[in-house]
Amino acid sequence: MPDAFITHNGLFENIDYKKLTDECLDILGFDSYPAFNERYALGGGRWGVYRLALTRGCSDKFLVLEQQAGPGGQNSYVLPTPLPGQIRLWTYQSIANGAVSVLYFCYRTALFGAEQLWYGIYDHDLEENYRSRGIRQIASEIGRVGDLFLKERMHNEVAFFYDYHNVCNN
Repeated sequence: MPDAFITHNGLFENIDYKKLTDECLDILGFDSYPAFNERYALGGGRWGVYRLALTRGCSDKFLVLEQQAGPGGQNSYVLPTPLPGQIRLWTYQSIANGAVSVLYFCYRTALFGAEQLWYGIYDHDLEENYRSRGIRQIASEIGRVGDLFLKERMHNEVAFFYDYHNVCNN
């Protein structure tokens, strides 16, 4: 398939994503669930941006393969529902950090199965809600300036050093 590409969703601590991207991937993917670390009000949103910066350090262009679109969890935990405007903020944080595509998880909340507590853009009833209206707004905005996001690249003047081998060999 000449038009296909190879990607992988990350970041997990036991994989050197810079090496994986350089040697095996066409483009790196990332799963963005900022509420995981914000459920106890840790960092006020900084943890998600830190993870995006780590992803950008492995691949200057990347995909967000799963952007949190609603509350989620399992029987042992439930993440908070994103506030109105929060999904839009997370989407633009991803784009500002180098994402060339943002896919939301998930479109519709599952009616049964292991992930039925992961709420999507639409709830079980498929009725319009503030999440779906917010994502429709994002699509409209990006439709007007989307080429700019694909063509422009950041030119960073400041960086932080992340040594995979130092972090993962403790």
